Parts: sequence; C-alpha cells; structure tokens
Amino acid sequence: MQVRRPDVLTRVSEYVPEIIQFVSKIIENGYAYEAEGSVYFNSLKFDQDPSHYYAKLKPSSAFNSKFLEEGEGEIKVSGQKSNSDFALWKASKAGEPAWDSPWGKGRPGWHIECSAMASDVIGQKLDIHAGGIDLAFPHHDNEIAQSENFLLNASCLRKDVLTHFRFEGKQSEVHAALSDNFNTSAAMHCLRDIITGANTYIQTVASEKGRISVDLVSKVAKYITKMMKVFGVFRESGPEFEDASAQGTGGSVEDVAGPYVRLLSAFRDRVREL
Repeated sequence: MQVRRPDVLTRVSEYVPEIIQFVSKIIENGYAYEAEGSVYFNSLKFDQDPSHYYAKLKPSSAFNSKFLEEGEGEIKVSGQKSNSDFALWKASKAGEPAWDSPWGKGRPGWHIECSAMASDVIGQKLDIHAGGIDLAFPHHDNEIAQSENFLLNASCLRKDVLTHFRFEGKQSEVHAALSDNFNTSAAMHCLRDIITGANTYIQTVASEKGRISVDLVSKVAKYITKMMKVFGVFRESGPEFEDASAQGTGGSVEDVAGPYVRLLSAFRDRVREL
C-alpha cells in the first residue's frame, strides 16, 4: 500500500514511569483524586474551570452515561465522585498486568497512555490526531482534558483543527436529518451551527492576529452554497469561489475571509426570511 514506516514506535509498557509522572502532576494540579488504589480525573471540576470545558470535540456527548459506559465499561465504582470521572490509573485485578505506583499495584487507564507518549515524543500540540469518529468521545475528549491539565494549557488543539472536526460532524448531522423523512428544520439548524462555528473561528483568529485557514473557510462556504442549491435558496447559480489552495494564506483577514463571510451572512438572512 506504499505506507511509509513511522519515525517512532512506542509501547505503553515502556512508558509506565512517564505515565505515573503524568498522573501525579494532574493530582498535584488538583484535578484528580485517588480512590481505592485507582486515580480518577475530576471531569466536573475541570468543566467548571473558566479556562476549560469538557468534551471539546463532541460537546453534545458530555456527561452522557450511555456513551461513557460504551467507552469506559463499568461507570460507577466505589470512591468515584462522578460517573463521568474517568480512570487515569486503575488498580489491577487478579491476573491483570500490574506495575508499582504511589497508589499501589496497577496499570494505566485507557486514555492516559496516549497523552503521555504523544507529549513525550511530539510535544505540547498535535497538528493531526488520527482516529475513528467513534473514539471522539470519550477517548479523544478525555485525552484533551487530561493533557490540558497536565500542560496547564487552555487548549491543546489548533483552532482550525477543532473547527474542521466540528464541521465534519455537522455535515453528518445534516445528512442524517435529510435521510429522516427529509427533516428540513433539523438540517437548517445544523447548517446554522456550521455558519456560527465558521464565524466564531474567523473572529477568534482575527482577534488573536493569526492566520485564517482559507482551505477550511472555503470548504464551509462551498458546502453551504451546495446545500442552498439543494433547498432552492440559490436558484440556477450561486456564489462561486476560486480554488482556496490557489489563494494562499496571505493578505488581511478582511481580504481572505470577506467573500466567505458575506456568503454565510447572506444564507443567514435568507433563512430568517423563511
């Protein structure tokens, strides 16, 4: 398949000391607690922190018992403060792998191993984290929460990566709405959310004097245009844009984002008239 070998291969069994250090730091920061030989991340306290919020990739799934159970197995155990608190370190049962730790013999939790290895090899921020959509919550969201706390960083995700992830999710919701006996209202709500997310992204990047991802904003604008033709809001033709890759990322925020913002605003105004 012509897939090149990775530069680094890691094994969890070789990272137990780093994982223990990772867990200890989160306890020190006040966002994890020990219970009967296991250590749990305090998700409610994390979510209440003004600098953070829980479940960045799939906010709608936050604290959902069904999704948590699918990802974590048994939810409530003795000493655990909340069903949503996930294990950073688990006390080993008979026959399970076990390593010595400050909390007794145990093994790493499901999510902590990824954060410890990735931060050791790559550093504080990842440009791309591959994985199935079914792992977005709780696995990837828990990775983000524990990593932000360990690194004392308000965000471990680039804003364009996070916005793109949410855009892809909303596209799936639009498709599901149109497959459900053509649920126009639900589809329109999803399209509105996409526009809101794109506008928030543009405004945030502009306020931080950063560079807007033209590819991302162009993709959103073209998708909205396509859907407006489906719904008949745009008749025979709609706004057309040059290939984003040909435009580069130079120029001011107004020059780069202007055409797309005008399209998104036009859609919003047309929907309000319906």
